[in-house]
Amino acid sequence: MLSFTSQFTDGWAPRRAHALTDSETMTTMTGSAEEAGLRPARPGPSIAAGRARRLLAGGLMGAHVAALTCVGIFMIRDGLPGLASAGLAAAMVVLFYTVGQWVQVLVADAPAQTVFRASVLSYIARVTALGGLLFVYLGSATGGEGLLALPLIVTAVATVVGWITGEVIVFSKLRIPNFDEPMDRGAEM
Repeated sequence: MLSFTSQFTDGWAPRRAHALTDSETMTTMTGSAEEAGLRPARPGPSIAAGRARRLLAGGLMGAHVAALTCVGIFMIRDGLPGLASAGLAAAMVVLFYTVGQWVQVLVADAPAQTVFRASVLSYIARVTALGGLLFVYLGSATGGEGLLALPLIVTAVATVVGWITGEVIVFSKLRIPNFDEPMDRGAEM
């Protein structure tokens, strides 16, 4: 059985719920949602997945601020080799952390042991992939020529710090019921 109650006045302005007087009307409909022409709401992302997505967005924002700053500085300082080195470092860090956080989004609703396993396996896979790329690059004919060490290292570190800073800022604004005191709605009004 489906029931709807209207708590609006003549101008359809919302008001606080209270007992209805004789001058007010109350409409109740019974039946199924299909009979009423209503479709069930689409299930959205869970609260945990939403939090993980917000952390992903915060990390991406912080990483991009740091990365673009470094890329600009090293492009001005070292020209095209500085741009290439800083850009490569920034791209690798953003890709590494994005894949890791996306795994967290995918398993956000799983039991804690599953989340832990997915995190560890994701980390091992990402480190192995980076190691493989480094092995191939250093074994190539150029053998590391063309990239500058300073822009590569500074940009990588700055992008990691930017990612973590972005996540910390977002995390500090998340409401987690186990740790936050419930809000008293009466105190706000």
